Amino acid sequence: MAEENIMTETPPVPTYLFYYIYRHLNTPVRLFGPDRRLILEHVFPDFSDEICFPQVMEAAYPTFKDRLSVFSIEQAVFYAWIPLKGCIAVIGPVRFSEGYASHHCISLSGMEDVTEASFQEWCPHVWEADFQDFTECVLLLANCTPGKAPDPAKARRQLLTEHFLPEDTDEMNMISLSRLLFDKRESNFVHNPYNHELREVGAVERGDTEELDGIIHEDYSGRYGTLSSDPLRQEIDMGIVVVTLTSRAAIRGGLSPEAAFYLSDNYIQALEKCTTPLSAKHTAQRAEMHYARLVREMKQDRPGVGGEENPHISRCKDYVYSHLHRKLQVQDIASAIGLEPNYLSALFKKYEQVTLKQYIMNAKIHLVQNLLTYSDYSCIEIASYLGFTSQSHMGESFRRVTGMTPKKYREKYRKEDFLNEYK
Repeated sequence: MAEENIMTETPPVPTYLFYYIYRHLNTPVRLFGPDRRLILEHVFPDFSDEICFPQVMEAAYPTFKDRLSVFSIEQAVFYAWIPLKGCIAVIGPVRFSEGYASHHCISLSGMEDVTEASFQEWCPHVWEADFQDFTECVLLLANCTPGKAPDPAKARRQLLTEHFLPEDTDEMNMISLSRLLFDKRESNFVHNPYNHELREVGAVERGDTEELDGIIHEDYSGRYGTLSSDPLRQEIDMGIVVVTLTSRAAIRGGLSPEAAFYLSDNYIQALEKCTTPLSAKHTAQRAEMHYARLVREMKQDRPGVGGEENPHISRCKDYVYSHLHRKLQVQDIASAIGLEPNYLSALFKKYEQVTLKQYIMNAKIHLVQNLLTYSDYSCIEIASYLGFTSQSHMGESFRRVTGMTPKKYREKYRKEDFLNEYK
């Protein structure tokens, strides 16, 4: 979690702005008083910029005490320096995927106790931010005090003109070339711990929405692998990976493959429609929580699902969920997994405390519930698809299990917002 230190002074702007920028850019955000005393700080517990931050402070004071500025170290990592009513806000460090360069550059040769080797080792630990997100956060803090209401486009042009070199200059081209030394390389990345991913998909598989919410919002200075140089495409591709992994985790948790794949298709289509990296990230997180919630509901309906189970029972369930669209007979299932029908029936009742026939019907009804809630298929289409002899047969079976008719269930639980968003 973030470390936050609030001193006795009252910050000149809402404190939530600092937390928002910290979370949005994944970089430390600090606020200092007139005497350079720390008032507020959001930092990662596993990240330190002690190698460079004191040098930036010394370079900024006192020359830029009252002026907004952007400092870079070797045009590789960047800090924003923002005066706020006698206080100073500092955002950074961040890196950019493209070759940007600031007017105020601190050279390694002028920094004490910092070698090129130590700087190269530290650089990959700095989060790579989207350049536009960075500049917008700088402008947000710089213009949040009363009385300041500049034209957004004009303010952005002024920031770029006064603090960054034009992209088409020879100097900029040479800087971009020299920055190859500090370019990201997959082998140098500090990835989020593998254990984090295991716990994430494990929470989905168990249907533990509370744990999943906590895991999603854990703070790490590491990152996932790079799938694209474009920030939006990167988040969309990562979202597709997340949806794929969590859909499989939900199936392992007991969710029917048909429901899991249906949601997967819809969420992937939604990801492709996203226009910002943040919206893509949030869409993937919604998918994770959705899968976990469905697994939780399914486990509440079917106690005992999950954990270690008899291998014959596992194969039986796999066959059931792979053939829910057919009329399933115990004899057919037993033949498919190499068991005698009576033995399979007795074994299933022993381990699941329910007959295999009832288990099949419950699985079909659970899928009917999902389709009534998250699809616009008609009741007759659903009945036909799932192998019921008629719509009335499905309706009678559905009412026995849920206490409601399919029509009433759809009226009560239908997710219109989901259907409209993902059409």
